[in-house]
Amino acid sequence: MYRGSLNRVDDDTRSNVDNFFTLDLALMVKNYIKDLEIKASIYNFFDKRYFDASPSGVMNSDYPKPGRNLIVELSYKL
Repeated sequence: MYRGSLNRVDDDTRSNVDNFFTLDLALMVKNYIKDLEIKASIYNFFDKRYFDASPSGVMNSDYPKPGRNLIVELSYKL
C-alpha cells in the first residue's frame, strides 16, 4: 500500500505526515489435506513505522499504525 504525504490544515503547526509504502502478503493453500484451507497473511512485511494524521488540537502526536503482524486462518469443511 502506498499513501502520499498529508498536509496539515493552516492553523496546525505540526509538520506534515510523511508518505509511506507497506507490503502485505498472503498465501492460501486449499485441499492439500481434503476439505482443509489454510491462509497465512503478513501485514506490513518490512515493519515500517508510519502514522495517520490526528486532527488539530486533539493530541500532540499522530495515530501510530501497527507494525508487522501475522495472521493464520484455518477452515475445515465437515
